[in-house]
Formats: sequence, C-alpha cells, structure tokens
Amino acid sequence: MRGGAAAAVGVVTRIRLRLIDEPPSVTWCFAPIDKTQLQLCVAKKAFANARGLPRAITVSFRFYFEPHQKDPVCSFNITSLLSAKETTEFLRRYLGPELVELVADSSLWNEESLIKLRLLPASDALAADPRMLAEVSSTALQENPLVYWTQTAALREMASSYFSSVSCWVVPECEPMFLDLYNALASVQSHPARGRMHALVVQGGGRMSELQKDCSMPLGQALARFEVHWDDAKEETWCRDFTDNVRGILQSKKDHGPGRPYRGDAWLREQTGDERLDEIFQQYDRRFEATA
Repeated sequence: MRGGAAAAVGVVTRIRLRLIDEPPSVTWCFAPIDKTQLQLCVAKKAFANARGLPRAITVSFRFYFEPHQKDPVCSFNITSLLSAKETTEFLRRYLGPELVELVADSSLWNEESLIKLRLLPASDALAADPRMLAEVSSTALQENPLVYWTQTAALREMASSYFSSVSCWVVPECEPMFLDLYNALASVQSHPARGRMHALVVQGGGRMSELQKDCSMPLGQALARFEVHWDDAKEETWCRDFTDNVRGILQSKKDHGPGRPYRGDAWLREQTGDERLDEIFQQYDRRFEATA
C-alpha cells in the first residue's frame, strides 16, 4: 500500500481479512476521577500493575474536558470480556482495594452487547437504529455529523476538521506522565480548543505484546495518544504547538522496544527514502510524463 501511495497509483495487491466471533457480552466501567484520585493511581502504580491482568481486561486512562466543567476530566476506564464481578475480583487482586474503591459504584458498570459499547459516541438516533451506518455515505457523515454522533464526540474526533495528533508506545511504568498530561490540559482550560482535544493511555488487553505473532506492526506494551482538532486556519499554530508540548510529555516515557511509532506516525523521517520505492515512483507516477 505504501508503494502504491508513493507511486500515486493507489494499487493494493492483497488485503487479508479474518472474521472472529463476537463475544456474547462485554463489560465496561468509565469512572471519572479528580486530581487527588489520579494522584492515588500514580502512587499505587495502577497502570504498571494492570500489566498482570488477564488479556480479557483492558485498563486505560483518558483525559479530556466536559463542556460545563472548568477542570480537565480524567476517566479511569475498564473494559472486559468477563462479568463485572469477575473483573472486579481481578482488579482487587492486581491493583489493590484502594483503587477498586474508585470503581466501586455499581451504577458505573455495564454488561451489554459489543455494539452498545461501540455506539457510546453515537447520537440517540444512531443508538436506536445502528443499521443507519449500513447505508450512510462518507459525504453524509461529513456534512451532518450530529445525525450520527453526539456533539462532544463530533467536536473531539468525528466531525470533519483539521487535526494534529501524536501516538507513542510508552512503558507501563508511565504513571508520573498522567499528572503531566492533566496539568497540561489544566493550563489551557480557558482556551477555545479545550473541547476539541483528548489524550488516551491504554494497555490493550493487559499483555498486548503477546499478540505480536498475529500482527505485522511492531507492538509495545502500552499506547499513548493525543489529538486536537480545529476548523479555522488561525488556530493551527496554537494547536500544533500544544501538540508538540504533549509530544514531549508522552516521549518522556517512550518505550524504545518496538523500534517504530504507532499508526499514523508509522514511518520515521529517515525511512522516507527507499531505493525500490523510488524506482516504482519514477516508473508509474503519471506526473513525470507531464513534466517530461
């Protein structure tokens, strides 16, 4: 695919898809915590200790703003293929009773179908009828995002916009970085872009790196990601500068093991030169014919 893109021909020679059975149900708990509770998570090494959890349980921390709340929100997130009771027992064993108290409110726990979890950012109309997605076009999604997504989801990531992002594999022992992320967001709590940014630090099912044999991309043990969106070109410089600030925070706990960044940042600057791809580029790119 990269070769096709370099040659401006858009040719994909082979795509392999694999279907897997949908789990009968999934469990999740997204618990908003304040800065004092976040400090407890850091002191108790919540994220590092989550590495020992079964792969069926994923722990993540998400940082963002709510429209009517001045301070940033940190959400302590648990998703699981086990029941709420089984999940809580594992959390108690690996994270300890003090951290389990942060997710002790039974009203925060949900045991539903996978589609219910996937549609949490959905509008009321889409949540009531997920089949809407079967017929929607990309144009409709861009022109009428609020038909399909909540307003906050549209602002943060779903609506068409310019955006800046950074993704980085980080070491599991990265909890001190959480406070830096929180403070970085707190420093811009009065900025208009506050509602259009979020950061996520996640361990994919506990021991993500055990899945390496099934993945062609080098895998780390934990992933950190930040993105911010804007519409007006005047906002670009500020958003990119703030992204660079967050980039420094994430890279302070960078995992150097995988040897390559994640997703959209997959190709390093020094990897942009490739002799074979240059040959393809010169042979097939029609723009060379126009200038010859």
